[in-house]
Amino acid sequence: MSIKTNKLKLLILIIFSLFLFFAGCSKKDIAESDKNIEKTDTEAILVETVQPVMQKVVHQIRAVGSFLPNDEVAIAPEIEGKIEKILVDEGDVIHIGQLLLQIEDKRHKLSVNEAEARIRTNKASLAYLETTLKRNEALWKKQVLSDQDYDETLSRVIMTRARADSLQAALDWARKNLEDTKVYSPMEGVIIEKTVSTGEYVHVGDTLLKVVKINPLKLHFTLPETYTGMVCLGQQVKARVKSYPDEDFFGKICFINPHIDPVTRAVNIKAYFDNMDNRLNPGFFADVFIFKNINEKALVIPGEGVIHREGKHIAYIMKNGVAKRQKLQIGEYQQGCIEILSGIRPDDLVITSGNRSVQDGSIVKLRIPHIERRNQ
Repeated sequence: MSIKTNKLKLLILIIFSLFLFFAGCSKKDIAESDKNIEKTDTEAILVETVQPVMQKVVHQIRAVGSFLPNDEVAIAPEIEGKIEKILVDEGDVIHIGQLLLQIEDKRHKLSVNEAEARIRTNKASLAYLETTLKRNEALWKKQVLSDQDYDETLSRVIMTRARADSLQAALDWARKNLEDTKVYSPMEGVIIEKTVSTGEYVHVGDTLLKVVKINPLKLHFTLPETYTGMVCLGQQVKARVKSYPDEDFFGKICFINPHIDPVTRAVNIKAYFDNMDNRLNPGFFADVFIFKNINEKALVIPGEGVIHREGKHIAYIMKNGVAKRQKLQIGEYQQGCIEILSGIRPDDLVITSGNRSVQDGSIVKLRIPHIERRNQ
């Protein structure tokens, strides 16, 4: 009886020990599991996401170029003399026919007066000789005047008439010289250089001023040869300059060089831009856009969602709390957004904040905006 009692006690002891062992293991597993969950939640990277949107995107050819003057002219005098007055300065906008400089004209005024006086004297002489010729002709017909005297009077009339023509030519020349003392603008433009001063003596052909024509202006740019079939004369070109970052300027292609540069494999193109208000200046650097086509249903994401890494464009999408790396093919940039041609689907959640800190397979968690309660 005692033996059976002892065996029963031993069995009970074994069962109780096994219970305590399994109970301890279970608590340890639960604690370890809770610890792992807490650790995983702590190591998750906080991110923000957006879904791609569908919108219209205009496809354009992009280039860079510079605005250059359509013409540049060196203004020179047609007569020598001392500069009496300069009416313009560098930077002035000038117009066709505007008086720019005055060369001293006293000597030329005297020449005009002298030429006019000679013409008046010659006219008086001619009038007197023509009267004498009529009287002598009557006497000659009555054979009172000899042939020699009549011919002499006739000859003097003819010579005086001929002299009138040469005197008129001399007057015209004197008047031209007087007019040439005033230097007028031959074009609309801006003075970019003044090379003379008041009181300086100048000669025919000396450069006095340099003027550039700025309306229209010419935009010079190049395109890769692959685009040459997409442009034509008269095609519209859009340009943006740093001086007016929120404004578009429009022109038309006026020249396409048929010769492609053998080194750069690019073609030179020029476009005229109206510049009536003189807001565009020669030398302005410009971003150039030429229309190609329109994608009415383009998939677009914010630019922050695209990462350029190792020569490739990538994005990370969030799926079941994990970041997945996607290789992208991108299209147009438009107002802070980028057109996605491949690599992302419309229902994907694209990581836009925190994506520089994640890698493929990283545990991620949506950042919940913190809302501060105001004390009332």
